[in-house]
This record gives sequence, structure tokens and C-alpha cells, in this order.
Amino acid sequence: MKSLYEATVSETDDEGRLIAEMFMQLPDKTNIEYYALIKDPIDFLIIGDRVEDGYYKSVLEFEKDLNLLVKNAKAFNDPNSQIYEDAVTIRTLFKEKMNEMEKSKHPELMGTKSSARLKHRKSWGRASERIHERNIKQEQEDKHELHEVSIINCHEDDYQGLFYNEIVNYRNNIGHTIADPFCRLPNKRFYPTYYEEIDNPISLKMIRKKLQAKKYDSCHELAKDFELLFSNAMKFNVANSLIHKDAVTL
Repeated sequence: MKSLYEATVSETDDEGRLIAEMFMQLPDKTNIEYYALIKDPIDFLIIGDRVEDGYYKSVLEFEKDLNLLVKNAKAFNDPNSQIYEDAVTIRTLFKEKMNEMEKSKHPELMGTKSSARLKHRKSWGRASERIHERNIKQEQEDKHELHEVSIINCHEDDYQGLFYNEIVNYRNNIGHTIADPFCRLPNKRFYPTYYEEIDNPISLKMIRKKLQAKKYDSCHELAKDFELLFSNAMKFNVANSLIHKDAVTL
């Protein structure tokens, strides 16, 4: 079953974009609209952890969770959106991979172990060795906590705070915030190459701390840190990845 999971989450489109990227982690808990609509939230990291733990007793149980993931994405997102299209593609890919393995009588469908590893790709939201560490719950709690403090309470004349909030609160054309991937730095354990390529790592959390400590003498200085944050993301992530595009937008 592990090979089936890995084959599904590591698939890319014709441009090399990881199709499962937006399904690796659930939206932040502060996204009230999402959790009001979606009663059974699930992401690929949760599914991967269940695969590791032997939670699924059959491929049908595995398929049930994947169908739930696809159903949730289609229920919440506009039919014309990329994530809706990706959800449909993931469902098709899964069926294709499953059929291929059934035809070859792949032992993974019987629940045996495999030494296959997930492919590492340049995107913070991609599949990674996190699924082998069983720390998904803690990471989601950390992400939730970070997002709760990511908005600066400021007065109308606090231009730096207002500037910061404009970035954090920015929403795309379907009403979703896009700043979440920039809230904190990539985990050094899972993305060591990031710290080899990026000389001056910075995150929204770090910028917020500097704001609170009144480290910026002007909005211009604050803007320079934002430029550094987004240029780092554009340097590390491939041009057709969602995080690269969001960095350009912000």
C-alpha cells in the first residue's frame, strides 16, 4: 500500500508541478469557512501516517480516505480552480496506479512493506519524510498557533502594522489567503537543501517578532524583509510551483 501512496503523491504534470502539493496539509484551523463546510477534513500527510501505522487493512479502506480528500476539495473549491482540477486528476491517477499494481499482482496491495522512499521535490508543501516521523499532529498544532498570532493588532496610524496585515490577509480570486506557507521557515531536518541554497532565511513569524520589538525604523525596512522572504521562496521553488506563484503575487 505504501508504494501506491507514494506513486500517487509524487506524480507531476507535464510541467513538472507536483499535483498533490495543495493536498499535503489541511487549511489552517482559523479558516472558519472551510471547517464549517467540511465535516471530515483529511490531507495526504494524515493518509501517509495511516499507511505507515498499518491503519488500512485493505486497499478499499485506503481508497475511501482518498475519495474523501477528493470530495472535500471539490466541495470547497470552485470547479474552475486549479485545486479542483487537481483533485479530479488525483482520483484518476490513483485508479490508474491501483489498476497497474493489480495487473502486476504488486505485493503492496496485500499490505507488505516496501523500501521505496518519497521523492523530494522543491516545494515546501510537498510530500516529505514527515510522514515517517508520526509528528503530523504536532506540526498542525504549531501551524495553527503561528497563524493565530500572525495578525498584528494595530492603530490606524501604525503604518508598519497595517502594511504587515495587508500581506498576511491578502486573498486570491477565490477568497483564500495565500500567506500561510510563508509563516515559518522550512524544517531543517526535512529540507536541509533549503539552508544550503538560501543565505538569509526569513519568515512571517520572524518579521512579526521584529515588528513587535520595534526593530524597523521605517516601512521601507519592513518592505526589504518582505522582499527577502518572497525572493527566497522564488529562488528555492520552481517557477511553475504554486508557492513560487504566490510569492510573486505577494
